[in-house]
Amino acid sequence: MAESWTELGLSAELSNTLLKIGWYEPKEIQRQSIPLVKEKLDVIGVAETGSGKTGAFALPMIDSFIADVTRPAYYGLILVPARELANQIMSVVQDVVNATGEDIITLSLIGGSRRDADTRLQKMLMSGAPPNIVVATPGKMLSFLKDVPGLATAMSQLKYLVFDEADRLFNTDFMPSIREILQALPPPDSRQTMLFSATMGPISDEVQGLTVRSGKCRKVAVDAASTVRTLVQALVLAKNKDLSLLHILQTYMGAASIGHQKIASKQIVFCNSCAESMRVALMINSFFHQPLELDEDQPVNTFTVASGLRAVPLNGEIRQSQREEHLRQFTTNAANVLVATDVAARGLDIPAVRIVVNYDAPGDVARYIHRVGRTARAGSYGKAVTLVQAPDLQAVALIEQGLGRQIDIDRSATKHPEEMIRRCSAAGRDADNRLRDMGFRGKRLDRSKAAEAMIGNKSVVQHRMKGMKRGRVDKSRKKK
Repeated sequence: MAESWTELGLSAELSNTLLKIGWYEPKEIQRQSIPLVKEKLDVIGVAETGSGKTGAFALPMIDSFIADVTRPAYYGLILVPARELANQIMSVVQDVVNATGEDIITLSLIGGSRRDADTRLQKMLMSGAPPNIVVATPGKMLSFLKDVPGLATAMSQLKYLVFDEADRLFNTDFMPSIREILQALPPPDSRQTMLFSATMGPISDEVQGLTVRSGKCRKVAVDAASTVRTLVQALVLAKNKDLSLLHILQTYMGAASIGHQKIASKQIVFCNSCAESMRVALMINSFFHQPLELDEDQPVNTFTVASGLRAVPLNGEIRQSQREEHLRQFTTNAANVLVATDVAARGLDIPAVRIVVNYDAPGDVARYIHRVGRTARAGSYGKAVTLVQAPDLQAVALIEQGLGRQIDIDRSATKHPEEMIRRCSAAGRDADNRLRDMGFRGKRLDRSKAAEAMIGNKSVVQHRMKGMKRGRVDKSRKKK
């Protein structure tokens, strides 16, 4: 087994660079994938979250570019399904590129940043220095191919094509754009293609024909379709999901030990809709008396762990600049709870994420693996809790079947003091009112019907609904 970067086939120059930036030895997916890429083969790589897949496809691409004396433009294209993942991959690529000292030009093309990306690309083209490596989301890549003169012709000389989170890219949402992009790129026989994900089912004949070379493609799998051994998983049978969530957040609100340092622990809460992720973030902040400001012009509030929890939402209904700001706040401890949809489920690598809570149960095992993979990364320990109500039981059974094991039931988050119930109800009313006042355009749940159908405890539901009605009556009286 190769123990060093040079044994994998990387140049001594890049190997020494990796040692300087702290990449001391290859991860298993890198050990298996990089030699195949260096042998000019296509690769389908499947490995658990946090296992080093970005290095598996980026390092051989950068190494080959450094060795190419012609230094061609549009050498590599990395396609990803989410903007946040694109930014993270670009950060990793840029760190390695900067450390090499080589003149490698990179460009990120993602939704919500058209003006900046368009200006930068135009400047590159005018100066005669187009990008060598591009990281893009499919929709934005296709938009640039159609709108930028000469770009499609230039991309026809591409050497490396990467699909990261390939299973997500090959679903019905992205495939129309993927097909059009591939028409502008060289055929599979004239490029190298790499497909990577933590979850990869059978690939259709159409996708294989469009992407990889017949007879020159190898598949490697490292702990595929699985969760890591350092992850503690639990189910909570929640009569009231808000109460159970707040109990869990309070339990884990301290500091996490990372090495010899104490770092404010971070927690990610996943919801199935944009509206619910916004509502839950508002509810958390209302409960802990820290209102969420959604105006970009407002200064970032200072934050300490002792003052309580502060949540920020991350979903597709928030404009890109604010998504980046919320992610920055979460990364820098200005907020320590990220309430997100599945836009944050793939690829994001944020240190000190101590716990992941599925406020809404994911519908399949692939989404589950990607969500809980935001914690217990790179050998660290973490916990994943899924809140379960009657309609979720079938989805949980499918998840357990896919994992090949049962998930333990945690009953510690099911009993709550009266004061907490009262404060939770008030926070819920405040969140509903604020979301309505914001004119949120995302899909809303009918919370009155959903609560009674799903929670099963009518006294709790009726208590909350009475409180909501009282709040509305009080508000109407004030207007009069």
